[in-house]
Amino acid sequence: MMDRKELTTLLRHPTIVLPHKHILLLSHMRGLTSLLSHIIGSHPRVSGYYEQHIGYYSWRSMVRARLLYHIDHPEERRTPLYFDKLLHNGQGLSGRILRDRRIRLIFMLRKPEDSIRSIAKLHGKRNRGHRYGNPEGAAQYYIDRLAMLQHFAEVAGMEQGSVYIDAEAITENTEEALNRLTTYLGLQPALSREYKVFKHTGTTGKGDMSKNLREGVVARKTADGEAPQIDIAPEILERAQEKYANARNVMLNVCKGVIAK
Repeated sequence: MMDRKELTTLLRHPTIVLPHKHILLLSHMRGLTSLLSHIIGSHPRVSGYYEQHIGYYSWRSMVRARLLYHIDHPEERRTPLYFDKLLHNGQGLSGRILRDRRIRLIFMLRKPEDSIRSIAKLHGKRNRGHRYGNPEGAAQYYIDRLAMLQHFAEVAGMEQGSVYIDAEAITENTEEALNRLTTYLGLQPALSREYKVFKHTGTTGKGDMSKNLREGVVARKTADGEAPQIDIAPEILERAQEKYANARNVMLNVCKGVIAK
């Protein structure tokens, strides 16, 4: 059942219900996803640059994603491609969607040590009692998320034509990474290291809130600025590294496109 805003938007843009292609970035928190989202969302053929916090189960979910974007951005024109990212296990993703040819999947992983420290820093700063505000909780989220991402990659399989990216390649080998991603996604013109700063850039609940993202250009630095000094117990880091290696290996084998650091 649509609410008033959704119905009004649909009446204004009835072609939203027609088939469109979508790009879904499947990753984890603090994985440099906001940076890549802004790069992709700045392309003239793409709408979307932040996490909608919805699940994808059928074509209705894709229509809903387009509606939500145009409700939030009524001035934006419709485009051939729509972008969203999923970073949490609570956001469902059906096998039907994972194998849908209208969906272009991008899997991206960031190495465990930087990811865990960044997650713990972010949530600990907001709320010291948050379950992800310490290395143990942050690592458990990371391990659980990578298990789900590995499952998604296995379900999608080689026939989907998905892409795997080492997150570090975006900042450390930018030109080559973006040129290859442009080819894999079939975009023209090419993706650029310079990107737009949108109305939700750096706002709570819409992605990375660091000032680095507002620079509008990829710099050779992490999304966190200086790496946070947070100690991770060796046994916890070892578990995370093992999960990272396993998930990455699966993605390297099932994804048609690979952009490794």
